[in-house]
Formats: sequence, structure tokens, C-alpha cells
Amino acid sequence: MKNLVALVFIVICATACDPILFYSIPGSRTPPAEDAWYAVPVTQGVEARFHAYIFTIHGQIDVQVVNNSPSTVAFRPTATVLVAGDGSQLPAKCELPNEPQVSIATGQTVTVRCTFEVPLRGRTYEPPFKTLTVRQPGVSMDGKPLDIVAHMVGS
Repeated sequence: MKNLVALVFIVICATACDPILFYSIPGSRTPPAEDAWYAVPVTQGVEARFHAYIFTIHGQIDVQVVNNSPSTVAFRPTATVLVAGDGSQLPAKCELPNEPQVSIATGQTVTVRCTFEVPLRGRTYEPPFKTLTVRQPGVSMDGKPLDIVAHMVGS
């Protein structure tokens, strides 16, 4: 009887549950207190953290720039660039600071949150959306642009 109940539960979930896709960065460091954020070193004392997922057709990506260097990092609020596995750019709506430039002092973080939509084929995502390249322009240190980028894989 237990096996029958478990089988019925699995069938109901498989046909009624909304699809979800969580992105990770293979080989990146995951901060212990934030197991869904993936950290990528950018330059000495500066790292970027990424968190992304899709639920049904709605996606969200969060990018944090963390400054632990002795220098100030500058951020000119610029929308995050999202590129699907087939090279197409995904339109994203980003929440940005309402200032022409933000200074990220030592020990501070700035976060950009963006939402986007992807098509759904049946109950699965099309192959191009299984990978996502995320780039955060507008970040610099000592006048030199920093390359804030992550190649994420969905599962």
C-alpha cells in the first residue's frame, strides 16, 4: 500500500507541479551561510556572488559585488546582461540604485536584482536556457573596469 501511495504522489507531482530550474556555477566557492549563492573571485579582495533560478517562466538573477580590498570599488548602475546557451540575450528588468555612481567601500556590498522570462516547452525548459552567462558591467576599481562574469548551469 505504501508503494502505491508513493507512486500516486510521484505521478501527481510529475503532472501538476510547476517546473523549476536552479543555476549553479561548477567549481565555484559557495559561502557556507548562503548555500544558494555562488562566489567567483574577481580581483584581489573583490568577489562576485551569483544566485539564479527560473520558476515556471519567471527567472530571477541576483548579482552581488563584495569589496574586501583596501580600495574603493565604483559601480555605475548598469543592467545585468544575461545570455542564454544559444547566444541570445535575454531581456531583463533590473533593480538598480538611483544614483549615477555608487562607491563600494571596504567591507561593503552592492546587489543588482533582475527578473526575466523564458519560454516553457511542456513541463521542461528548452536547451538554450540550461546554461546562462551572466555579466555585470559598470564595476571598476582604480579606474579600471572589472570583469564580473559567471557561466551558470541549470539543474
